[in-house]
Amino acid sequence: MSTATRGLWKATFGQVSQTLRVLEDLGITPEDLKRLRRDQSFAQRLVAYWKAGAVTGDPIPDSESQAKARAIMGKNFLGLEEVRRGYGVALPVEQLAEIPFSEETLQACKDTHVLVAGAQLSVNGIRFIASDFYDTDWYNREPFANDNKVSVRWYLLRKEPVPESRSKTYDQQTALLKEEKVPFACEVTYMVILYWLTHRERLLPDVYVRCQDKDSDGDRVGVGVFGSGKFGVGGGWGDGRYDSLGLASSREPDIITSA
Repeated sequence: MSTATRGLWKATFGQVSQTLRVLEDLGITPEDLKRLRRDQSFAQRLVAYWKAGAVTGDPIPDSESQAKARAIMGKNFLGLEEVRRGYGVALPVEQLAEIPFSEETLQACKDTHVLVAGAQLSVNGIRFIASDFYDTDWYNREPFANDNKVSVRWYLLRKEPVPESRSKTYDQQTALLKEEKVPFACEVTYMVILYWLTHRERLLPDVYVRCQDKDSDGDRVGVGVFGSGKFGVGGGWGDGRYDSLGLASSREPDIITSA
């Protein structure tokens, strides 16, 4: 081994040793490091979170429009800072500066809906970041879980199933909608998991909600049952009626923004 090579190895070993000492000072144990080596998905989530810098830097301040919405919605407001801390994603500040819902709409929905800033994540993208999903691989390659992504815009998503939507077929459920539409599974998943990451409060604890997507077998996708266990992504109900299966819904924006 040449002198230059030995010098490189010595420098690299020194950097690794310093890094391990820093991690040890922060409370990282040998068992944590073992998990990092043997659990690839955990390591990938950690690296993605690390690179995104989710908890570094100054907090993202609310715009005037966002501040008004936060005052109305309270904990049901998940803005750019909540997305940065929860998902490690920095959203375009100017694009989302204006809330596309009137104060009247927000007042009417402040207890039943969550106003959330969207980032371009799929169901599996969210699952990649957060470990709060049931350990199942049935939808790993499903198009609905990979191709459908949340848009970079504001969403107003219902926190619970549409009232009276349980134990009905999908057509019967959608007939209940008036000023709302059925969202995609990625959108509901995004909101529920971010709410949990922000408040440590589980929405949809005992019920799945049907979404707009269908799986590769043609069955409507449902998400939820996020009680004491993990978050569920399910299908295979056909058009059956189940007490544990309601309907998801979201409000469409009622203000055209300049973004």
